[in-house]
Amino acid sequence: VELLLNPTSKLVGTVTATVETATHGPPRYDLLLHVPGLTYAFSAFRHAAPGLAPADTSYTIRLSPTDGADPSAPQLADAFAGSLRCSVDGTQYSFCDDPSNFYSYPRELGALIVVGERFSVLLPRVDDSGAAAQFRVLRDSDGIIPRFFTGKVRQHLLLISGQWSEGGCIEFVDIDIADASRDVLFRVRESGGTLLLQYRHPVSAFQAFCVALSLVHHAQHQQRTQQQTSDAPCSSFTSVSGLR
Repeated sequence: VELLLNPTSKLVGTVTATVETATHGPPRYDLLLHVPGLTYAFSAFRHAAPGLAPADTSYTIRLSPTDGADPSAPQLADAFAGSLRCSVDGTQYSFCDDPSNFYSYPRELGALIVVGERFSVLLPRVDDSGAAAQFRVLRDSDGIIPRFFTGKVRQHLLLISGQWSEGGCIEFVDIDIADASRDVLFRVRESGGTLLLQYRHPVSAFQAFCVALSLVHHAQHQQRTQQQTSDAPCSSFTSVSGLR
């Protein structure tokens, strides 16, 4: 768990991964790492809040392709239960650690904010020793997004940003760099109904998966909204937007 949640080491370089819709078992998305070959990492299961709009959704992220809500699930499914929490309007996403973690308190490990066509990812800043800022969340106001907008913790956050380009690709760039070079920390490309991810230090496998899920969910939200209001075409990423 710590290997998948901790920041990727600088020595590792760029990690390639795939997010795809499961073709068997419960409805879910799977994250596969290319290390080399395909190595299973996480599964995400979507849960809509009862009685609320489909956009009001959370995803449980597990180390098993079986959701822990299933009484027949193997014990491994209960070994980790992180989550991605989605706002009703599809513009804010929080990456949450399993509350039963090593630190014994709820943590947020990142967030994504959508403003217009631009996506911005907020990650706990990692120092040269490899230690990352910790965001303990006991109340809603403790979350990364509300604290960022109040300006209290910006020095402890890394902000990377990007937007979809032609061809279904998006690159998240560190915008804090003083020089003019593009420091791409996360790249995602849509190909044949899957997402191809590339990420590197300090992004973790868990954070990369949450970013990809956020992009999928946002595309779903846009698609539903546009279908309700007009026949206008949807934005770039919709081909893997539906869980079975």
